[in-house]
Amino acid sequence: MNFFIKIIITIFAAVSLTSCGSSDTFRVNGEVEGLGTRNLRFYYYDGKALQVGLSSAIDGKFSFEGRSTEPTLITITINQAGVIGHFIAENGDDISCTISVNDPAKFNIDGNKDAVKLAKFISTNAETLKSKDYATINSLIEKNIAENPGSRAALAAFLIYYDSRRSPVTADSLLNSFDADVRTPQFIAGYQSMLSRFDQEAMSEPITPLTMFCDHDSLSTFNPAKFSRSLLTFLEGTDVRRDSVKAAIDSISKKYSENRLAIVNIGLEQDTLTWKKTLTEQPMAGVNLWMPGAVANSQIRRLNISRTPLFIVCDSLGSQIYRGESISAACDSLKSLGK
Repeated sequence: MNFFIKIIITIFAAVSLTSCGSSDTFRVNGEVEGLGTRNLRFYYYDGKALQVGLSSAIDGKFSFEGRSTEPTLITITINQAGVIGHFIAENGDDISCTISVNDPAKFNIDGNKDAVKLAKFISTNAETLKSKDYATINSLIEKNIAENPGSRAALAAFLIYYDSRRSPVTADSLLNSFDADVRTPQFIAGYQSMLSRFDQEAMSEPITPLTMFCDHDSLSTFNPAKFSRSLLTFLEGTDVRRDSVKAAIDSISKKYSENRLAIVNIGLEQDTLTWKKTLTEQPMAGVNLWMPGAVANSQIRRLNISRTPLFIVCDSLGSQIYRGESISAACDSLKSLGK
């Protein structure tokens, strides 16, 4: 009798262990410092379609459950705002993370090794990644790939941060240098689908009147209804492309009358002293506005400003005509305006 009982117990234990390891979901529990009570979105590709999951963060704490049979890159965004984090997961993973809205260096993850490596890379290189110095960032990513060609975390960092527009040929070569089992269509195409979906959703948001601080220390309101077209620039003073943006803005301001085209430069510096220093050293044509909290400010948050520089052209109804990172394309979208 004891022999048969032992066999039954052994079989039951084996079945229990197997069922625990064959979970058909992945889970993430975390906390976002400085978030408060807000909604979060989780974008990821499950092998069949792009999924958008929702979670309500209460006092910054959240939990989310998703499904993916293969490792996938998940992007966390503040609902109607911008990207605050990335992690890698597949079915069976239990992940915990800590993110800070204001300090990208405070990004810690416990869970699968790929997620941990990606979080460590982001937190360790937070200052460089935040600098918008894309030449330096690209060099950092290239070095990381050379040292880790078989790392899914290195591939994720490449997809998220590498500026392939500077050298498409090099970007293609780097992508092909990853091991085949890491460079899966689901992982790569999934993230690209997420970016496309994210931009489409942001594009649908109308531009409404914005009341912010102007360079005279008073509040100023911009209303797109007063102009045929409006060009909004979102830029930080440390951005390496500021010189070229300034040249384009100053040039186009001379082509159109003020009632035809409003140029609104929204500074994303963290404090007024830095913002005013930028305006003094590199003044740009148009109205210059600033608001505490930068992209986290409620007025800007709904526009999903996830990266800079970013340019939006809208009509008098606030409908977005152009949205993207190219000042040349933004200016080209104004050609139908006439003079």
